[in-house]
Amino acid sequence: MMVMMMKRISAVLLLTVFVSILFPANGVNYGDQSRPPTYANPDDYGYRHCASWKLPDGTPLYSGCDPYSMERCGKKMEFSYDCCAGFEQSPIPLGGPSNTPCGKLIPQFDDCPSVLKTLGFTRLADHLKNVPQLNQKNGQPVTIFAPLPADGSELNKIYGE
Repeated sequence: MMVMMMKRISAVLLLTVFVSILFPANGVNYGDQSRPPTYANPDDYGYRHCASWKLPDGTPLYSGCDPYSMERCGKKMEFSYDCCAGFEQSPIPLGGPSNTPCGKLIPQFDDCPSVLKTLGFTRLADHLKNVPQLNQKNGQPVTIFAPLPADGSELNKIYGE
C-alpha cells in the first residue's frame, strides 16, 4: 500500500515539473530583459576621452572595457568622461561634442600627477606639482608611494594643509 502511494506521489510531482517546464507561469516577472545595457561611448564624447563611473564619494571607477549603466547600492551610477591617462585638455578643436578635447600629450616625465589624478589621488597629484625634486629632468627613475590612510583623517597633515 505504501509503495503504491509513493509511486502516485512521484508521478504527480514528475507531472507537475514537466508541466511547469512546458508552460511557464505568465505572472512571473524576471525583470526587463528586453532592453540591452546602455554602454558609455567615450569616442562620441570627445577625442581621447575615457569613461568611468563616479562613486558617490567622487572616486572614479574604471573598467577594462567601456562601462555600462548599472546600479550600485541602489543608486544609478552615472558615466564620467575625462581625459585618458597621459593626455590633458587642449584648446585645439578635435571633434566630438566635448568643449574640452584631450589632444595634448603629457610628456612621460610629467605624466605621474596625471595618472595619480585619474586614480583618484587628486590632492596628492596637485601636491606633487610643487615638489622641486620631481621637476628636475635628470633622467633618473622616480618611485612615488601614494599614502592613503584608512579613514582619510591624516590627509591634511600629509599634504601640509
